[in-house]
Amino acid sequence: MERQAEPELMDDRAQAQAYAQADFAEPHNHFMQLFRERCAATTLRGTVLDLGCGAADITIRFAQMYPQTQLVGIDGAAAMLACGAEAVTRAGLQARISLELALLPGDVLP
Repeated sequence: MERQAEPELMDDRAQAQAYAQADFAEPHNHFMQLFRERCAATTLRGTVLDLGCGAADITIRFAQMYPQTQLVGIDGAAAMLACGAEAVTRAGLQARISLELALLPGDVLP
């Protein structure tokens, strides 16, 4: 059987929702712990860019861990960004997180 590569972008709404609803708590919490230990143990301020933010789970965790930051999440899949926007709203972080559709390396970043 020949392997079928999955599409690079998760543009299908149902597929994006299934991904967004998956439980990534363990690896994403581990990522945030490693970031804090190795990069920013105490405070971090300013704007943070999350390339390939998908459904914004790590973006939201980052905003919660570092309340003095503004975050811009970039993804190439509108369906994933729609899921991310819903999650940002549920987390009450619309004032600190913006999500933007862009394809790299072609599009201009904010």
